[in-house]
Amino acid sequence: MTIEEEQARFLRCIGETTRLGILKLLVEGEKCVGELASVLNKEQSLISHHLRALKECNIVKDEQEAQKVYYKLTDVRLARLIIDSEALMKELSLCQMSGGALMEEKKIKEVVKGRYAQLAKQDQESCCSSCGGSVSPSAQAEAIGYLRKDLADIPEETIMGLGCGNPTALAELKTGEVVLDLGSGAGVDVFLAANKVGPTGKAIGVDMTKEMVDRAEEIAKNYGYRNVEFRLGEMEKLPVEDESVDVIISNCVINLSPDKSKVFQEAYRVLKPKGRLIVSDIVSEGALPSEIKNDLNAWACCIAGALEQQEYLEEIKKAGFEDVQVLSSKEFYIEGEGSQALTKLLSITVKAYK
Repeated sequence: MTIEEEQARFLRCIGETTRLGILKLLVEGEKCVGELASVLNKEQSLISHHLRALKECNIVKDEQEAQKVYYKLTDVRLARLIIDSEALMKELSLCQMSGGALMEEKKIKEVVKGRYAQLAKQDQESCCSSCGGSVSPSAQAEAIGYLRKDLADIPEETIMGLGCGNPTALAELKTGEVVLDLGSGAGVDVFLAANKVGPTGKAIGVDMTKEMVDRAEEIAKNYGYRNVEFRLGEMEKLPVEDESVDVIISNCVINLSPDKSKVFQEAYRVLKPKGRLIVSDIVSEGALPSEIKNDLNAWACCIAGALEQQEYLEEIKKAGFEDVQVLSSKEFYIEGEGSQALTKLLSITVKAYK
């Protein structure tokens, strides 16, 4: 690990209010989990979670005394610097990404790519917490909102039970249109769109995971699709020409991007004038707990990158889109590690025009 990576890891580790509270208390002297939980008014399981993170960064250490484990600082001077240094707090602020998550964009993308590369090699798997479960991919797809009759008309291998909506059904696709799917995965929405636009139209899928693109291309070849195309690329820099597509769809993927404003700007760029954007995604009603925002696995599972709904809609408008409207909304709840309360999230489908 490079010095820069070590520094980034250290800043992420201390960039959380509960952890700073723990450090302030430990400056006074060693304490057990129960004492820290009582003073900070937090559950002991949450305090234990943060102590483990601080131990991994060698900021605190533990010692067994009689029947209790006590925690102390490895270096009191370091803790005082963390607590009192205004310059360091400013540095932390500069390191915060959109949504407040102290997370490097490169690392997030690596984890997301790894997760979906693994899924691409499996026969079935469901990812998003909004729609997870131990059911078949087809049943999961129906639970999300896909129609059984539509699923019956596309290759079964493309149905993975991923997503949080059915934007294709709400896109009002017409014969001859060119459709672009952002984060196309194994191609379920691309194949559905291809059936709707017909042989004179075209459905294009863009995905940053090579394994997903390879899987989708193999399915298209095996089933003789001639009006689909899959491209390897990122949503923040689409491999698509300016003003070349009529419709853009996306299903629970934009929230995986650390730079959503760039995604919407790129979508606006490649859409033809009067083109439309229909996306299903996960948003929040309020700020996500820091333990969720800083959880790489939660990023890969479509949760940690969720913006507040109003902020999400504003990002679409700032990119230049007009007549932005929420077509559907469904709430669900998640519980972060050590959290004392459930966090409410929303699965929404949004439509907008260029």
